Parts: sequence; structure tokens; C-alpha cells
Amino acid sequence: MLNQLFTILSVRVAGIIAAFCFLAFVSRILSPSELGGFLFAATTVTLLHFVALCGTNIEVIRIGVPFWRAKNFQAFRRLALTGTGLVVVGCSIISPGLFLLYLYWPNQVAVSISGYPVEVLVLIVVIALLLFSLRTLFADLVRSAGRYRLSMASLSLIPNTASFLFLFALWISEEENIELWVFGAWVCGLFITLVALILALPIINFDKIGRAPNETSGPGMLNLFRSGAPIMFSQLLYQLAWHGGVWYVGYFFMGADIALYAICLRLAELVALPGVIVPFFGQPIIAANLPDNEGRQLSEVMQTLTTLALAPSLFLLFIFWLFGELILHVLFGPTYVDGAFLLFLVAGGRCADIIAGSAAQSVLLISGNWRAVLLINAATLAFFAGMLPICTSAFDLNGVGIALVVYFAVRSVSLAVAAVSSTRIATWPTISVSRVQNAMHYYQGL
Repeated sequence: MLNQLFTILSVRVAGIIAAFCFLAFVSRILSPSELGGFLFAATTVTLLHFVALCGTNIEVIRIGVPFWRAKNFQAFRRLALTGTGLVVVGCSIISPGLFLLYLYWPNQVAVSISGYPVEVLVLIVVIALLLFSLRTLFADLVRSAGRYRLSMASLSLIPNTASFLFLFALWISEEENIELWVFGAWVCGLFITLVALILALPIINFDKIGRAPNETSGPGMLNLFRSGAPIMFSQLLYQLAWHGGVWYVGYFFMGADIALYAICLRLAELVALPGVIVPFFGQPIIAANLPDNEGRQLSEVMQTLTTLALAPSLFLLFIFWLFGELILHVLFGPTYVDGAFLLFLVAGGRCADIIAGSAAQSVLLISGNWRAVLLINAATLAFFAGMLPICTSAFDLNGVGIALVVYFAVRSVSLAVAAVSSTRIATWPTISVSRVQNAMHYYQGL
């Protein structure tokens, strides 16, 4: 398990580096205003792809893993095709809304890009949405089949590397209108990733592998939608707070401000990186031992995982506090150095989430208390939406970061309290050496 964790973290770090390289290169091709328009489109795709997926990316893991392990490949193929059909239907329904979103967006200057008519821009975003959603679906199908490295690489490393190489090749060839190819490079990276995933998961050739005895059919589209819809709503509510700030900035601020805020969000993902260990180790342990009601031992394990994740996150937050201006200058140029404090605020929000929110959400979801997660995400999102105008009127763009920190703090505490109330499992950090030692002994005995 430690080897798998190291591999996943390595691929995740490589993916973040590839994303930074692509974004840093794009920031030197596009003006701050145009970069804001590009990142607004990318954020819109990221948000809406949760709607297009409708929770199928989580359901294919829950349903697909037993199918794959039982070698019930026919059911696995039907699950993949059903999920694909649901994504295509979802994107078809969303597409008219995307056109209206861009056509009637009040702050057109902030979201438009010179050289791209609205119709062309919407078409590109729709194509990117379809590819992005299918990429996520097939990444989780590949993960269900046990190919963790490829699944993780497909989320960031492969698409960003392909996009960067495509754009860099155009730059080497001295393409005069290279700024018009930024969206093309983005879509190209998503397409290459999706093709790689499909080739790695030979859905079409499952007939040649053979059939398992007593195999069952996969779920229909309607059943997949019903089981995935609650998960979709829970995911969307959380992502609306994390990425939805870009929409708010795009409504009330200028394109350059969108670029600055979106860049800070992406850099803050480094702070959230150590939090991967919480669900990776915690969820299987909870699922296996929660029926035995070992509340104290599970509390020690989850608190230890939270502490191990929080320590490097706080260190990275300290680095952002000291060298935020230098990091922004080196990666994205002098235009964005004024966002150092905003970067610190956004990264602080991610630390607040790691303090208890990530572990508590894992406990609640695995224990079947998804309604509590849904309710807390809805209530804290409403709280965040109410704070945004108050904070931005007092602190301008930094007010969005302040609202985000408070949102994550309130959400983290709420989830932790709900986890203790429903499962008696504590998830906040611990400084007790004995509790950490007990957790290590308990984990070794599993």
C-alpha cells in the first residue's frame, strides 16, 4: 500500500508540474485579460462536467470493481457504455445552457477572447466538456480495473503534457497566431488522454477474453442516474464553492482578475496534495472495520492520517507566505505578483479543509451518511455565497480569498461534528504521541 501511495503521489506531483508548465506557457502567450477568458472557460468545464457525469464516475467504481474482479466483463462493458451514454445525454442537455451563459453574461469583456466569436467559443467549450467528462469517466473505469497509475496520470499529467507539447511545437515553428491555438491545444490534450484510456481498457474486445459463470448484467441508464444523482449534487455543491469563485470574479471584476484568482486556485492544489493520504488509507480501513464499531481505534487512525497530511500542507502554506511573490513572478511573470496575499488566503482555505473536513467527509460517505454531507455542503455554500459580497466590498479581490477561508473552516468543523455524532469517529489532528503509536499498531494489525 505504501508503494501505491508513493506512486500515486509521484504521478500527482508530476501532473501538477505539467499543469503549471502549460499554464505558465499560456500566461506568456495570452494577455492577462485573454488568460482570464481562457481560465473562465476551463473552470466552467470543470464545474459543469460534474453535472454531465451525474455521479457516474463514483458509481462505476462502486459497481465496476466487483464486476471486474469477478471477470464479468460483459457487465463491465455495459456499465462503461451506459455511463458513456449518460454523459453524452448530459452534455447535450447542458449545451444550450452554455450558449445562453456566454451570450447573456453581463461582463462580456471579462469572459470573451479576441479572435473567437461567441458561437465558436461555445462550440469549443462544449467539445471540451464532452471530452473532459468522458476522460473522468474512463479514468475511473481504468481505476476500477486496477490500473491506478494510468488513472491518476490521465487526470492531469497526460492532458497537460500533450497540450504543452502541442503549443510548444507551434511556438517553435513560429506560428504567427499562436494565441488562437491555446484552446486547440487544450482540446487536443483531452482527446489524446481519452484515446489512451479507451485503448488501455479494451471494452470492444471483451468477448475474446471469455465470460464468467453466473454473470449478471450491468445497471441501466436510469438506475445509474438514480444512484449517482445524490453524489453529483454533493460534489457540485463543494466544487461551486471551490471553483465558483471564478464565476463570481468574472461577473464583478475584469478578465485579468479572473486569471489571477484562477492561478491562485491552481497553485493552492499543491497545499491540498498531502491530503490524498486521508481517503487513500482511511476509506478502506473505515469500510472494513466500521461494522465492528471500533470507534476509538478508528478515531486514532483518522486523527493520525489528518496530522500526517496537515504537517506538509502547513509547511507549503508557510512557503507561500514567504515566497508567494517570487513564485508567481517566476511561473507567470511580473503581472501577477500582486496576488501573493490572495494565494496565501486560498492555500489557507485548503489547509482548513485538511484539518478535519477531508477525513470527516470520508467517514460520513463510507458509513452511508451522504445526506449529512449533502446538507452541510448546501448550507456552507449558502453561507459562502452570502459572505462574498460583504468581503469583496471591504477587501476587493482578496475578499474572495477571505470568504473561502471562512467557508472551509466552517465546513470542516461541521463535517467533523457530524462524523463524531453519527459514527463516534474523531477526525481532527492530534498531538498525542501515544494516540499516533496506537494508530500505527492498530493499522499493522489489520
